[in-house]
Amino acid sequence: MTKITTIHTDSLELFDTHAHITSDFFSENAINVLKSSFYGKFPEKIENSSKFEKKWNFQISGILNVATSLDTSHEVVKLSSDFPQIYAAVGIHPNNIDDSSHDEWQEIIELSKNIKVAAIGETGLDRYWDTVPFEIQREYFERHLDLAKKRNIPVVIHSRNCDGDMLEILNNHAKLSPILGVIHSFSSSPEVAEKFLEMGLYISFSGSVTYSNKKFSQIRESAKTIPNERILIETDSPFLTPHPFRGKIEKNTPLMTAFVAQTLSGLRNCSIADIAKITTANARQIFGTQNNNVNTKKLNEK
Repeated sequence: MTKITTIHTDSLELFDTHAHITSDFFSENAINVLKSSFYGKFPEKIENSSKFEKKWNFQISGILNVATSLDTSHEVVKLSSDFPQIYAAVGIHPNNIDDSSHDEWQEIIELSKNIKVAAIGETGLDRYWDTVPFEIQREYFERHLDLAKKRNIPVVIHSRNCDGDMLEILNNHAKLSPILGVIHSFSSSPEVAEKFLEMGLYISFSGSVTYSNKKFSQIRESAKTIPNERILIETDSPFLTPHPFRGKIEKNTPLMTAFVAQTLSGLRNCSIADIAKITTANARQIFGTQNNNVNTKKLNEK
């Protein structure tokens, strides 16, 4: 990956459409992670790195904070109530549903009524880890899809090593009514992306699009083909740290969407400013958010 070489010094707003800023992953440092991202401050190892020439002032103007369990669903809703630029997605990750109960699902339904809940998820299917029986995964995925439709908000979809199964389920739903949702951290071919697009879904790219290894080549090819009006960026914080800092910083953070935007600008032959503008507008469109200024007073109170 090349350095950022734009000739401007303007500020660019980025919207991280998938992060996990909870105590499970960031302990007591969640507020500091948010402060750094809202103020445009990268981790020190990056700020001081010769591999990063910062000619843009990046700033996170919005985050979809995504739950993976009932506990984290409560956390993301609480955090979204503290900061106007944070939105919540509530749900149970497919690899966590074996530990859930009927009562927990009823709580998810109640939480979904909160005004700051902008999406349902993270939900979906996962044949990579294969820790939860697939039929149970499918049942809960269907529940999340139905809840998102009932609430008229998007569904955030996790799809790993299961393109055929995923397309089958989504096709069945799409026959009944359009699906509003996002395939998060897209990892498949342009052909699969096209099928998701035909159903009306958005495609989100994470740090994996910055990896140059051969096994990630299809992700990069897919990134060239997504229409401007359907593309999103994310970090999947604290996971999937972008190149060239993968393995060099402990945890990925929302501001690292800058490196995803940088890679997409190269793959799509446009400026980073274009990617920032397009993906931020798309995020606000699908999640129904309003443009909020960073609440520095609230941050300083923390």
